[in-house]
Amino acid sequence: MLTPEYLASFPDYIVTLFEQYDAFVIQDFARRVAKAGKVTDMAAWQAARASEMGLSMDELTRRASELLEITQEELRSMYQEAFDSYIESDTKRFSGSGLNYDRVATNPLLKDYMTAAQEQTQKSLENILGHTGAIKSMTGTTAVMLKYGNQYMPISKAYAMALDLAQMQVSTGVLDYNTAIRNAIRSVAKQGVSTVIGDAVGYDSGYRISVRGAAKMCVLTGVNQMAGNMNRMVCDELDLDLVEVTAHMGARPSHQVWQGQIYSRSGRSDKYENLVEATGLGTVSGLMGANCRHNYYGYYEGSPRAYTDKELYEMTDEGGPHIEYEGKTYTYYEATQRQRQLERAIIATKRELIGYDSAGDQEAFQEAAIRLRGQKNRYADFSKKAGILPQDEWLHQDGYDRSLSGKATWAVRKASTPQLTNAVGRGIIEVSRTEIHGIPNSITQATSAKGGISRNYYDSFGQWVKQVSNNDHGNKKQHPYGTNGEHAHDVIWKNGKVVGRPTRELTEQERKENSDIL
Repeated sequence: MLTPEYLASFPDYIVTLFEQYDAFVIQDFARRVAKAGKVTDMAAWQAARASEMGLSMDELTRRASELLEITQEELRSMYQEAFDSYIESDTKRFSGSGLNYDRVATNPLLKDYMTAAQEQTQKSLENILGHTGAIKSMTGTTAVMLKYGNQYMPISKAYAMALDLAQMQVSTGVLDYNTAIRNAIRSVAKQGVSTVIGDAVGYDSGYRISVRGAAKMCVLTGVNQMAGNMNRMVCDELDLDLVEVTAHMGARPSHQVWQGQIYSRSGRSDKYENLVEATGLGTVSGLMGANCRHNYYGYYEGSPRAYTDKELYEMTDEGGPHIEYEGKTYTYYEATQRQRQLERAIIATKRELIGYDSAGDQEAFQEAAIRLRGQKNRYADFSKKAGILPQDEWLHQDGYDRSLSGKATWAVRKASTPQLTNAVGRGIIEVSRTEIHGIPNSITQATSAKGGISRNYYDSFGQWVKQVSNNDHGNKKQHPYGTNGEHAHDVIWKNGKVVGRPTRELTEQERKENSDIL
C-alpha cells in the first residue's frame, strides 16, 4: 500500500517543474508589456507589439517542450520508487500471514500497471500545456491560459490585451505608464498560469485550475490508478474479498465517514459494506479520486487493524481538535483549508514580485514585499495556533529564489526606517500615500496636497487597522469631531478586503500620542 503521508509528497517535484513554467510566463509577460508600453509612437508601437508577441510565443513553446522532456524522465524514476515502496510495504504486511505474497509480488503484470500509469500521467501533463506542440495552446482556446481582468483566455490573447490596454491608458492619459503596467502584472500574477482540465483527470472540459494544481492532480491520479490496479490484482491472487482503507488527519468531511474502515469488494459480506457503494471508488470525488490521498489494501479476518476506533474518531471533525482564531472556530479540516488559502495568497504575491522585478518596477516591488512580510507573519501565526505544521513545500514558487528573496528583504528593511517620531517617541515612517498593507506593527504618515496629515496603523500582519487624521478632509459634515475635525477611522476587514472605515472621536490616549500633529 501507499500511505497518505507518502502520497502527500509524491507530486512535489513535478509541481516544482510546473512552477518554473508559471514563473517564466510571468517574467516574460512583465518584461514584454513593460518594454512595449514605453513606445509612444503608434507606428513604432504596432511594430514592437507584433515583434514581442512573436518572440514570446516562440519562447513559451520552447520552454513548454523542454519541461515535458524533463517530466518524462522524472516520472519514470518516481513511479519506480512508488512501485518499490508498495511492494516493500505489502511484503511486510503479509509476512507471517500464510499467504503466498512473494508469488504475487513477482508477477510481471504489476510492472505493466506501473508503466501504464506513468505513460497516462505523462499524457495528462502534456494535455495541461496543449500537448507536445504547445504552440496550439498559446493561440487556441484551450490548454494553458492567463486570467486577465475577470476573463480566462489563451496566453497570446492575454498578452495582446495587456499591451493594447496599457498603450491606450497611457496614450489617453487615463493612467500613467507605471500604474498601467502594474495593473497588468497584478492581474495575471494573482492567478498565475491556468489550464482547462479534461477527461484525463476526471473533470469535464471547462474546469479551470492553476498549472501547479493541475500537475499535482494529474500525478496523484496516476499513482492512485497504479495502486488501484495493483490492489485489485493482489486481492484477486490472494483470494481476499475484504479491504481496509487508509486514514489521515484533515480528510475532507465526505471521506471521514469511510476512512479506516473494512469493506467487501464483492458486496456479498453480511458484516461489511460494499467498497464501491460506500466509498465512491472510481469516481472523481470518492476514494482514490481527484486529490485524494486515501488508499486501500487487502485485509483478512482476524488480522490487526491499522487504526483503533479512538484514533479514527479523533480524525473526524467531531472528535478532532477545534481551533479558535480571531473569533472564529475551525475544525481541523477547515483549518487546513484556511492554511491553503493563506498559502495561495503568499504564492500570488511572490508571482507579483517576480513580475515587478522583471519589469524593473522598484516601487511596486517594495509594496508587494511589504505585503508578503505580513502574509508570512499571519501564515506562521495561524499555523502555530492551529497546531498544524507549515507546508513549506507549498509556499515555494520557482523564480522566487534566494536572490529575489534577498531583494524583498532589503526592500522591506529600507521601507521600515522611521523618519519621524510621534509625541510619545514612537517611530513614524513617511509615505506618499496610504496603503492597506504596511510594515507589520508600524505607523506611517501621509501628508495631503493641502497639508492635512493622516497616520496609519498596521497590525502584526501588516494589515491597515486604524487611521488618525488631524483634519476633516474638507468635509465638516462627515467629520464633526474635535476642534479641527480631527478623527479616527477603524478599518474593517472581511475575506482579505477592506469593507468599512467607520469614523469616530479620538480617544484621550490617541490624542496624547498624536498631539504633535493636532
